[in-house]
Amino acid sequence: MKAKRRLVVFTLNLCFIASSFSFAQSGGAERYWISFTQAVPDIPGAPGPVGPKNLMQIDSIGNVLIPSQKVVRQSVVRTELGAPTALRRTGGRLTMWITDRHLNVIRVRIDKKSLQVLSVHNTGIVTANRNRLQVSQRDTEDFLVADLLGQQGVQPSALHLDDKAIFTDRVTPISRSEFDCFDGFHCGPSVSSDGNMAILGYRENKTTTLSLQPLTVAGRPKGNPVEVVTTPKGTTIPSFDVTNPISGSRFLVYVEFKVSSAAGTQTLYLQKVSSGAGNLIGDRIQIATGLVTAGQSVAIDPLGRFVLYTISNYPFPGTNLIFQALDATGHTSGNPKQIASKVDSGVDILKE
Repeated sequence: MKAKRRLVVFTLNLCFIASSFSFAQSGGAERYWISFTQAVPDIPGAPGPVGPKNLMQIDSIGNVLIPSQKVVRQSVVRTELGAPTALRRTGGRLTMWITDRHLNVIRVRIDKKSLQVLSVHNTGIVTANRNRLQVSQRDTEDFLVADLLGQQGVQPSALHLDDKAIFTDRVTPISRSEFDCFDGFHCGPSVSSDGNMAILGYRENKTTTLSLQPLTVAGRPKGNPVEVVTTPKGTTIPSFDVTNPISGSRFLVYVEFKVSSAAGTQTLYLQKVSSGAGNLIGDRIQIATGLVTAGQSVAIDPLGRFVLYTISNYPFPGTNLIFQALDATGHTSGNPKQIASKVDSGVDILKE
């Protein structure tokens, strides 16, 4: 009898260890939806490369839980090179925003279980930039960030949403300045998942300035913007993203693109900043080099545990999507790993 009891206890312990290992390997309950525009070969007669919008799911250590799937096909929403995607939860569904080839903002409802499109709606919002869209992910008092036409240039703006992710009539500027830049590959706004920090990256007079602008809960500028970096001529900043607060700080990631070099060197950096004002903390950290980006091609976990970026997939269309784990200081942890291929751009992260 005692031997049988010991066997039962031993078996239970083995089951507990196995389940614990499985739980750790999958990153526990931390799951993330990843969206992006898929690259496809050029289509004769089309104004530019177009591709479907894909969804996949990973855990916090880069395991692919749901492989990349085409969700919004190009026959439903036609876009051009560098088309963005922006993700938000809405009840038991996902809401994805896309800009089409005519700069219209399109809202797509997606069932989370089947990944089937439930509805497609032209919101009537027309942006001044087809390559930049980002949305806060607070589940209440959220807003979409985009460039709108201003009096003298483009005005980075917050377009407010109700609890059903439908646009209200309220639009607020997230910057006190307009910018004379209509090139979405080198200009545009972004916003943190908590909605309290905007990123402004605009190329003027052949240089790019990347700034952080703290925001109020209502999506208005709070205090003065903090300049992070101004590039020399011949260098631009095509992609950037920022985390939520992490122990009093945030991680800002951005790509510097030296267009003057023969191959066009692209390097990904991480800069630690204060969570409230966005003041710089320490020196920037190089995360990776040899990137290939087209608009919104870098995204960081709101909790700062990993970053996603794109590198060349030559001779195949598009790029590979790379997962890189980060440690608590913002340095790389472990080796990068590929989680998807044939990616164009429009990379976004939504924590489940």
